[in-house]
This record gives sequence, C-alpha cells and structure tokens, in this order.
Amino acid sequence: MPLNKIIRKSFLTFLALFVWNATPLFSQNELDVLRYSQLNITGTARSLAMGGANSAVGADFSSASLNPAGLAFYKRSDLMFSPTFKSSSNNTDFLNQSQSINRTNFGIANLGYVYAYNYTDSEAQSPRKGAVMDAFAFGIGYNQLANYWRDTKSSGTNTYNSITDYFAQSAQGQNYTNLSVNSPEGLGFYCWLIDTLGGSPSQYQAAAANGNVHQEVLKNETGRLNEWTISAAVNLDQKIMVGVSVGILDLRYTSLTTITETDFGNVHGYYNADSISFYSMEYNDQFTTKGTGINARFGIIFKPADAFRAGFSIQTPTSFSMEDSYSSNMTHYTDSGEKFSYESDPGLFNYNMTTPYRVNGGLAFLINKKFTLCADVEYTDYRNSRIKAAGYTFQAQNQAIKNYFTTGMTYKAGMEYRINTYYLRGGYAYATSALNSRGLDYSSFTTPSVTRSIDGNRQFITLGFGYRPEGFYIDLAGVYNQAQNKYALYSIENNTPQPIVVNNTNSLSIVTTFGFRF
Repeated sequence: MPLNKIIRKSFLTFLALFVWNATPLFSQNELDVLRYSQLNITGTARSLAMGGANSAVGADFSSASLNPAGLAFYKRSDLMFSPTFKSSSNNTDFLNQSQSINRTNFGIANLGYVYAYNYTDSEAQSPRKGAVMDAFAFGIGYNQLANYWRDTKSSGTNTYNSITDYFAQSAQGQNYTNLSVNSPEGLGFYCWLIDTLGGSPSQYQAAAANGNVHQEVLKNETGRLNEWTISAAVNLDQKIMVGVSVGILDLRYTSLTTITETDFGNVHGYYNADSISFYSMEYNDQFTTKGTGINARFGIIFKPADAFRAGFSIQTPTSFSMEDSYSSNMTHYTDSGEKFSYESDPGLFNYNMTTPYRVNGGLAFLINKKFTLCADVEYTDYRNSRIKAAGYTFQAQNQAIKNYFTTGMTYKAGMEYRINTYYLRGGYAYATSALNSRGLDYSSFTTPSVTRSIDGNRQFITLGFGYRPEGFYIDLAGVYNQAQNKYALYSIENNTPQPIVVNNTNSLSIVTTFGFRF
C-alpha cells in the first residue's frame, strides 16, 4: 500500500472525528412513519378474542382506545391486567433465497382501572325515574397498540452489485477531505472499501464493484407502542352513551442491522492499483427511537333497544415528539488477514411526526343475553402522515408518503356465546394495505423487467374463552396474525437489480386478562 495513502487516510480520520454530519443507512423515512401508523387490534383478552370489534359492545377497557362511550355500560368498577406471550416466525425472500427465524417475547398488553357509578334502585335494579344521566364511568390505564419485536435473517449471492457500490455512489462528487466517519460512505472510505480514482479527488471506485459477493442481513427489532388513556363516559337514559378520552402514547423502537459481504469466489482481489485486497466486510447500524404522542377521541353509542347497539367514534391525528439516536461501525477484512475498522460518533436527532386520524363505526346484537354478534369498520387515510423538524423539511420523505401511501380500511367481526359463567368467543379482522400499488410493487431481482408485488393486507384470526363468576374473571385469547412487508437494503442508481428484502410474518399472541369487579 502506498505510504502517502496511509498518511492521507490517517490524517483525514483524525479530522473526521470532529465533523458532525451523521447520516445512518437506515435513517428517518416514510417506512418509519408507516411502522408507527399501522396498529394491531388491541385491548383485553375478551376484546381480542372477538376480533377487536368493540365499537358498540362496550363494558370493556379496550373501549378507552376505540370508542370511550363503551365505558358507560359498566355496572361495577373494574380492575384488570393482561400479560401476553408472543411467538413470531419470519420468513424472508432475498436474492431468490428463503430463510426463517423465530422469536418469542413476553409483555403486558393491557392494564386499567374503571370507576363506575350507576344511579339505580338497589332493590329493583331499575333506573331512577326522571333521571337524565343514569350512570357515569371514569377510566385510566393503557392498551398496547403495536408490538415491534422481530428477528429476520436474509442471505444470498448478489451477482449484480455490492453495498460498496452504494458507498461509492453516495461519495461521488464529494472531495475526499469532506468525507466523514459519520456517514456510510465515509466509513467505507476510511475502511478502504472505496477509494478515489487516480487523478480525481471526488470520483470513487468500489472494492467489490458489480457484486458477485455473498450478502447476509441480520435484523433485530424490539419495541412497542403503548397508549395511556384517561377516559370518561356517561349513560343518558339508557339510550345514548357518550364518552371522551385523551391518549398519551409512549413509543419505543430499536433496530440493530448487520450487513456482511464475503468474496467466497475470490473474484475481487486488489483494486485501484492498491495493495489492499477485499475478502469481506461487516456493517453494523444501531437505531433507537423514543417518542411521546398525544391524541383525543370522542365516541357515542345508540341503544334504541336492549338487543341492538350502534357506535361511532373519531380519533384526532396523533402528534408525536420524536428522538432518534444512532451509531454505526464498519470493518473490512482483506485476503491477507488485515483488518480496517472504524465507528461513527453517536448521533442524536429530534423531530415531529403526525400519524393520521381514525374513524370507527360498529354494530352489536345481543340475543337473549347469551349470544353477542358484533362488527366494526375503521377508516384511516395514511396519506395524512407527516414528519418535520426544525431546520429540515423532510420534503422527499413527505412526498414519498403522498406518492406511495393510500387510505386504509379495517374490518372486524366477532361473537360471544355465554353458558352460565363460561364464555366462548371468536373473531376475525382484515386490514387493507396502507400502501398503494406503487408502494407494493418491486422489480424481480433476476429479471428486473418483471414487476412483483407484496400483499400489504393484514389479517387476524382470533379465538378465546372466559370464566366470569361473581366478583372476578379470567379471559383468554389467541390471536394469529399474518403480514408481509419489504425494504430495500440500499439503492443503486444505474438500473441494476435492487436487493429487496421481502418478509413474511406469522405470529401467535396468547393474552390472558385477570380482572376484579366490585
């Protein structure tokens, strides 16, 4: 290796440590907004077992996050909590190779308290004569709206391009003295994964140009989106229930992505007349998001007859204050066993995000106090999502939201059958894609002229039962969920096939609610 190049890169590394321009490979983008906008069916085990169709049923703490008017159906105060177990299987398709990996985790799906007061005659159990407000309820607690725990593993041989091509592409036009270890291309430069072309300080060549490398991607994701609610509801003449709630959302998400490339075929030796060869590289990118959001919800339920209820609710957009922290490191291994390794400075970025409003409607039929049928529909316009920050417009990301997002509908249906103190439940929910056809499509890796599409729809199949004697209850629910998503590992601009990871997720959640009524 020429001595002048060693001196040059060593000196530039010293300077780069004082340059603040952190741009991780997986930075804020429209896919983050999509992740935090799509919600699962939520609530107690009873509500989950009935497909989450609780807009008109009520008397369940999940109403606080769906239609707060349902709290007015409570006859007694209620204290409950719901531990949950989740097992997920993730099968990825990457470079025409499939791989599966499983993960399990435990958590708390629901925790809440409802204080209920009914103006009734204790003996006759009938409403007070002439009363306008027959009952009221106040609730506080939280429901888990989304769970982000997931592991994925993808690998295959890329015969078209390498991540070092992406580093070279990103560095083109930048003088090498301006490259920083706080960017992927800067790390690649200091790790000798890209280098300047002879005679040009701003043109670059990749160590593994045009691919023919084995690529492997490991992605570990953790986190959840919880909503803490303060709710109130009133029962007016046993005919109209009105409720309001304020939601404080607590968001936590962490991902650790490890990308490795290996030249198993010894295709890439020395490049650019340097005495440095390429054997393999490893890039680690850690990304953590913390967010606090707020929204409000208004709901109403009409009960013209004991056997029929109709509910409606609207939720305002959720306004989040977000903080992202990130860091990355990179290592280059040569054929001779040399190692070049650098890491970025820790990065921190604050911004705001808005997720869309939601409108819910539902019907419930109660037959002989034994059999309940319920159905809900929810409307969401994902195109109304936005991200912004002081000093940065996110113009490209917000335009991508407009271009690739669409309106979404979620359909839910459920039933409950009572046998004395035992309850049998079942349900189904189907959420249409938040992405339009442009957002779902991608090019085949082997035949770029062929367009493929992922299935952006999600479905939930639910079953459960309950035991509810006097004073306490135990409910159990099983929720099976299917979903598919994709992301580009990186993007190459010269129309070569793009390495797209398509992930198929199948998960099973077991939720148990323990409750006490008094």
